[in-house]
Amino acid sequence: MNKSYVFISSILCFALGISLWILIDYKPLENSAVKVGEKVPNFSVSTLINPTVTLTQEDFKGHYSLVNFWASWCYSCIYEHKLLENIKKEPKLQLFGINYMDSSIAAKQFLKTYGNPYIKVAEDTRGHLGIIWGVYGTPETFIIDPSGIIIFHQTGPITSRIWMNEIKPLIR
Repeated sequence: MNKSYVFISSILCFALGISLWILIDYKPLENSAVKVGEKVPNFSVSTLINPTVTLTQEDFKGHYSLVNFWASWCYSCIYEHKLLENIKKEPKLQLFGINYMDSSIAAKQFLKTYGNPYIKVAEDTRGHLGIIWGVYGTPETFIIDPSGIIIFHQTGPITSRIWMNEIKPLIR
């Protein structure tokens, strides 16, 4: 019994040592997500309403753009959507939606029920575009300046306070 205790203790110490060595040497992969101050990545994705029409980074050039990643299954997106309906009246800003990890049927029903504030709504059913942009969940919103540079990123819903104090001053 004493020999088995020593053997098991030795194995556990060895495993712990290997684990600590791996953790000390661990370097996480750099996040390839877009960041504030960087250009919007090149992409082309079909739109929800008309799959023959695409949304690309070129759609954002020449004006301020709000790009909103949302989903029909996202409760916070319902809350935020009411504000987006008001924001769409801002003449200096164009709204684009990217339906993230959702079904086309559910997304179309969501827009029918709550309204469609977007100029174009892209489909990202598998989350590939979300990976490129570094989206962690929904809602997430990006503000892009007329030259195609990301000037703001919001993780979570936009609130009236965020709209008035953080986003609106950027587009004035």
